[in-house]
Amino acid sequence: MGSRLAAIIVADIVGYSGMMARDEAAGIAAVREINDSKLVPVCNRHAGEILKRMGDGWIIAFGSVSSALACATELQSALAKHPLIKLRIGGHLGDITEDEDEFYGAGINVAARLEGEAPPGGIMISQDLFRQLSGSLAAQFESAGPLELKNIPGPVEGFYWSPKKKVTPGEDKRPVIVAEKIEFGPNDEDTRAAALELRDQLLMNLSKRTGIRVVDALTATTLDPSYFLRGRLRMAVGKARLNISLVLAETGEPVFSQNYQGETTDIFAFFDETVARVNADIRNHLNNYDAERVKHVPIEEMGLSDLLARVASTGQSGKYQEWMDARKYFDRALELNPDHPMVLGMSSMGDVLFARAKFEDISAERADALLNDVNLALVSMPKSDYMFAVRGMCFLFGKGDIASAKRDCQHALKLNPTYYFGRLILSLVEMGEGKFGEALKTLEQVESSATEMSYEPMRQVNLAFCLYCSDDFQGCANALDTVIQLQPGFWTLYRFKAIVQRKLGDTEGAAANDDVADALPKEPTMFFLKPLLPSRYSELLDALAPTEGF
Repeated sequence: MGSRLAAIIVADIVGYSGMMARDEAAGIAAVREINDSKLVPVCNRHAGEILKRMGDGWIIAFGSVSSALACATELQSALAKHPLIKLRIGGHLGDITEDEDEFYGAGINVAARLEGEAPPGGIMISQDLFRQLSGSLAAQFESAGPLELKNIPGPVEGFYWSPKKKVTPGEDKRPVIVAEKIEFGPNDEDTRAAALELRDQLLMNLSKRTGIRVVDALTATTLDPSYFLRGRLRMAVGKARLNISLVLAETGEPVFSQNYQGETTDIFAFFDETVARVNADIRNHLNNYDAERVKHVPIEEMGLSDLLARVASTGQSGKYQEWMDARKYFDRALELNPDHPMVLGMSSMGDVLFARAKFEDISAERADALLNDVNLALVSMPKSDYMFAVRGMCFLFGKGDIASAKRDCQHALKLNPTYYFGRLILSLVEMGEGKFGEALKTLEQVESSATEMSYEPMRQVNLAFCLYCSDDFQGCANALDTVIQLQPGFWTLYRFKAIVQRKLGDTEGAAANDDVADALPKEPTMFFLKPLLPSRYSELLDALAPTEGF
């Protein structure tokens, strides 16, 4: 048994199982042709040693980092126009242990996990490997930000390469945020220390997000930013106000700006709450950035982060058909990497949303499968507020297990006290308990804790249900007016408004809203989820159930 340091690449055929299912003979012939005419000759040319050949993949070691990456890029360029075969390649610099005919080691494991993050036809390498590159080869790789890899402790910063496409310059570039120092006033030691602490925490929290790179302007040596992150802190008499702006580097145009205020009696609580809110708001903005960045890319050329960005952007729409169109991105992500934690979590959330928007129950068998998927995701992401909120949804709507759902929502809020989505799900849990007063308080906390407007229609719908069940029909009508203003054109809102107006004695207004509802398609509304309510409200829920479009 011996070990050695090597540059390792792991290559895998995209969609191998599907290709073999469609035409096994043609698949076998194509793989053999790729191996014999492309992979082996290119590896030999770059002094690569094929350690292992699997049915749909290869593990290859190189004594030189530049040789490994030159081999990988040449392979992908050569296969760019192949009618059947596309490869994903992952690369890492690490130890290989050889035991008779077997090869293993942490280096191979990391390379294999990075291969799962690479776009079809592309390459994803670790920072350890990237640091050894220089010149024109290094310039071909861009940062993918920190990646959470299954069974790999801690995030691994990835750098990706993809075949050159005819796109607008910069269109396919992951966002890079350069965090500048936070200006402050008054100019005293306490305010200076607070500004430095806020900036350090912002850097740490934003750096955890996959798909972006956050650079400290005070220490960066090379800058190619998409945004500058700028802040100004003012403190006086137990209060503080922080202004955060994202400025587009190319034009100097502010694309996001928000003020955050709070009490400084407990300065550390102010730091924690403010940083969480800033992180949530910037994350929401960058989700939209990512979706725009990759909208030109054909689905078969998208990597996991691109696919998930497209899925996340769908949350801006309440239209059922648009969500159905986005399902193809879920399905493609599951095909590329069926055990990726974010794929599992987002797909499980999507299944619950689809069912409840259609006012359908989730079968016990399906609920068990969803919980199993989220539990697998939590093994890799045990501190994810998002995953605990999604599991809470699965317990609530899949199993009717209100106690477990509440525990998970509370844990999500323990991880992130200002987590907007976690409070929305908690309000649904409290409605399931019949505690409408508590749900109203939770929804009020949602309003004051973040500015993620994409979830505001759902908050207003939950608010309307709570107020209706509390016999506050005027408050319910006001909430419905707000969501109609935000998202006009959904029949359920007008039907609900008509029901409430009859409770208020406004028969003329009710008839007018019924006419609007009757003229609109009775499709599901993706921010209008069927809540768990006591049986006395079954007539209301029956009147709001969609009847067409799915």
